[in-house]
Amino acid sequence: MYNQNSISKTQSNVGIGMLVVSLAALFYCYEYLLRVAPSVMNAELMAHYQINDFQLGSLTAYYYYIYAPMQLPVGLLVDRYGPKRLMVFACLCCAVGAYLFVCSHSLLIAKLGRFLVGLGSSFAFVGVLKLATIYLPKNHFAVVSGMTMALGQLGAMLGDVLLTVMIKYDGWQKASIHAAIFGLVLTFALIAIFRIRTKDDDESNATPKDQPRTRNVIAGFVELAKNKELWKTSVMGCLLWVPIVVFAEYLGIDYLKTVFNLTSGQAAMANSMIFIGMASGGPLVTTLSNKLESRLLPIKVGCVISALCMSTVIMMPNMPIPLLFLALYLTGLTTSTQVIVFPMAEEIASKGSAGTALALTNMLVMISGIIFQPLTGYLLNTTQIGEATHIAGDFQYALGYIPLAIISTLFVALMTNETFRQTEDPDLV
Repeated sequence: MYNQNSISKTQSNVGIGMLVVSLAALFYCYEYLLRVAPSVMNAELMAHYQINDFQLGSLTAYYYYIYAPMQLPVGLLVDRYGPKRLMVFACLCCAVGAYLFVCSHSLLIAKLGRFLVGLGSSFAFVGVLKLATIYLPKNHFAVVSGMTMALGQLGAMLGDVLLTVMIKYDGWQKASIHAAIFGLVLTFALIAIFRIRTKDDDESNATPKDQPRTRNVIAGFVELAKNKELWKTSVMGCLLWVPIVVFAEYLGIDYLKTVFNLTSGQAAMANSMIFIGMASGGPLVTTLSNKLESRLLPIKVGCVISALCMSTVIMMPNMPIPLLFLALYLTGLTTSTQVIVFPMAEEIASKGSAGTALALTNMLVMISGIIFQPLTGYLLNTTQIGEATHIAGDFQYALGYIPLAIISTLFVALMTNETFRQTEDPDLV
């Protein structure tokens, strides 16, 4: 039986559905802000917890230690139990994690906080898409997907710019506590908005009675794990994600302040150009891929341009500031070709295994954070001499492998088979 709030996708009240999905998408924006937050407080974190660069890289990577492996079970959990309770739990995890990250001098507590943020964040994107299938007509799904990804990049940009301003006036701990409070408010807002229900909502939250379905999913996963083309596709995504996970989300702001003598605010704004490029490039490159009837060509061209732009940023410390902003924007724009690996994964998978293929690909892509953030911290730490602060050469040494990682995507792409196939609607990826 349905209460007075019950609605149906067959009715005209799509506006309420958009409100529900938009609030959930705001959670994705919020978790992305928390993901990049350490990048604007690296020095404060190192001083507060008395850690070196390698330990800092390991601390921030605790987000990915749980985020990456959770990508596989998240899809199954959302399908089995519905997204509502899981999204509320996830948002609460992020809020609690944001508080624990700064509430004491214990590095262990900070790691737990970062771990909780990663755990909660792992439900965000999938949860939004699942809610879209419940509350909105099918023809809204592509728009919701694109807008949600754009909101994620907006969250990253806010993490750079807004948190930098808050840290300047209130200090890094208060800024983090304010973020935690916002997460708590958002949790209660989600609880309130999720009281709106649909007939499809009840059906989607019902526990499946067909248990062999789970066994079929596992069998499909085993089959996909043996697929060499899917592995090559995932490796391309992982390598293309390196400039984001290492530069944009980790050391970019510190690098820009040290090498280009930018203020914290200027460095945050410059670093955010990568996220702006990613947000604007995603829809463009997927459309271009369809028009060219090729998945690999945009990736090949994109990784070459991205590697060149990243090389200029790292190896040309005397470039004019406007050119620096342009190079960072183009890095984000061309790196956004990484999103094409997801339609590739869907095209590689058999008809009933697309969801599992996407989850597996996303998991392997996010492993980049587990590997490369600690690696970069270790490389930077090897340049430390006593208590001296890092100089430009130290950062160039630690970040110098990024263009090599990006250009390695080209060699993997040359060994990968084209997956594009014409669909009934060529505008859909």
